Amino acid sequence: MLSKKTANYLKQDSNFEVAFVGTVKAGKSTLINAMLKHEYASSSVTPETSVLTKFKYGEVNSLKITFYSKDEWDELWQSANKNKQKSGAFLNEFAELGAESQISKYVGKEPIIEDLLKENLKKYTGSTDAVHYFVKEAEVSFSGFPFKNLVFVDTPGLDDAVDFRSNVTREYISRANVVLMCIKVDPIHNSELTTIYQAFDNTGGRPEKVFLIGTQLDIRNQPLKAWEELKNDWKKNIVSKEEVDTTKFTRKQGETNIIGVAAYVSLLCDMKKRGEELSKEQNKVLQKTCLELFDDANAVDENFDELYKFANVDGVYKSIEKFTATARQEIITDAKLKFQGLFTEVKKYFQDSNQDAKDTYQKGQGSVDEIISKIKKEEKALGELEQTRQELKAKIDEFQGQVNNAVKEINDAIDGVINSIKE
Repeated sequence: MLSKKTANYLKQDSNFEVAFVGTVKAGKSTLINAMLKHEYASSSVTPETSVLTKFKYGEVNSLKITFYSKDEWDELWQSANKNKQKSGAFLNEFAELGAESQISKYVGKEPIIEDLLKENLKKYTGSTDAVHYFVKEAEVSFSGFPFKNLVFVDTPGLDDAVDFRSNVTREYISRANVVLMCIKVDPIHNSELTTIYQAFDNTGGRPEKVFLIGTQLDIRNQPLKAWEELKNDWKKNIVSKEEVDTTKFTRKQGETNIIGVAAYVSLLCDMKKRGEELSKEQNKVLQKTCLELFDDANAVDENFDELYKFANVDGVYKSIEKFTATARQEIITDAKLKFQGLFTEVKKYFQDSNQDAKDTYQKGQGSVDEIISKIKKEEKALGELEQTRQELKAKIDEFQGQVNNAVKEINDAIDGVINSIKE
């Protein structure tokens, strides 16, 4: 009756979710690294395959692996076989790894918690091990994550070979507080426009929560000039002519919600700032960027602050900071809307049950035992509904009580990160 929707609702918490979305090789992981100011996402915590991955704070470093239920796996498998032309590579690799023999071992299995080690993550999300096909979600918790009530969600691509996995991303776009759409700094192709429009379509009529992040700005010649031209080109394709538009950016949003970054440069600057020794290749990246910006490849130290400013990861932080100002009300409003939706179903259930009872009475064809049995079932259902009502009410109260502290901690943490960037 209400079991699935109610369960999903009761799983919600007051965390502020930032969804990282993009096509393959769009720079999502590099941006996550840069925003966390460490190379977490490539060295130990980014999956190699299309597995939804959450990054969050935890006192103990751990990796939680959640597997598909049988129904979810059946739906994924049907999705893969529905369009074999699109999912051919997925199906071929599945067969080559002998994954079919592993289905009963993992599908429907309870979540497991492992030590946060590279080999563990590789086992469950790496493309060389059959088990990765059955992993629904990887949750990475570590004490170095700078935001206690904020969650980064690295999503499967909207262009995934299996539509079921793309739908997971669409679901997260609709529920995320902020969506960072990562696009390589090049002229936008039709496939990327499709991805952007899909993101808009799944915002519930709120395009302002989407930010288009032009990634890898440092690989362009004359990057500042190139970005200025590209941003204008992007705006032509995605900005509405109307000031109010629920499907695309308004002109104002086109100015504020399109941000160019050089995430890898930002990360290298953080590493250098901490006194870490950079490799020869990493130093070359900074030198090349300095050559393009300042006509001097050897002027990294002299132009360090300007180099950091160019990388512009703090611009992404500031965008999130602005959005958290309304996070409290948004979280509560979203929770109440879903709460009301559930009660609409409860009301419908009562109406249907009442009509069913009337029909049974009017027909008078059932025996006394049947009628008594019917009454007992209705009493049980009413008891379950009352319990559900109490749980839902408690959840609303929990949102109301937690969210103030949650938003304050987010804002304080972001302020701290921005201040550290400025130092």
